[in-house]
Amino acid sequence: MRLPGAAALAFCASLGLAGCLTPLQRAAAGGNFDKVRTLLNNGVAVDRTSNGYGGSPLVLAAMNGRVDVVRLLLDRGAKIESRTTSVGLTPLMAAASRGHTEAVRLLLDSGANIEARSASEQTALMYAVARGKAETVRLLLERGARVDARDRYGKSALDMAEAQRDHAAIEILRAWRASGRLAPGQ
Repeated sequence: MRLPGAAALAFCASLGLAGCLTPLQRAAAGGNFDKVRTLLNNGVAVDRTSNGYGGSPLVLAAMNGRVDVVRLLLDRGAKIESRTTSVGLTPLMAAASRGHTEAVRLLLDSGANIEARSASEQTALMYAVARGKAETVRLLLERGARVDARDRYGKSALDMAEAQRDHAAIEILRAWRASGRLAPGQ
């Protein structure tokens, strides 16, 4: 039997923080729409975390591709640029890193900053490339992600794709760069 938000709970346990997520965080991570709605209807704060741990319910829902929960949380006023406490991932970065293209699309349509940076200065595009998520890479480029952005170590998305020998991402990024579309509006 898989528990709601099992990955998030396992991560907490690995840090010696068993039970560190709020009921809203667990429900959002697990995609339990009805429980999320019930908790919000009963006054639980939409961005509440437990002792400042981890990601907001929106980050956790996005990370797990729970599009219906992402939409509900956004409709209830969740902060679209909330961040994880560990590496500074936004909901967009979290969704992109797992290749949840529909969640990425919804977040972009809702105003997520496509060029937000994590603690290591990585963008959503870099997270998608680093995890080999070609469809998400393409969407982010089409929506204006900078192909020439570099992280704190000077690496671009193309550098990351080449290091991993991710031929699909390399092809997409090289074609985008060759087209001269390095940044929005170009």
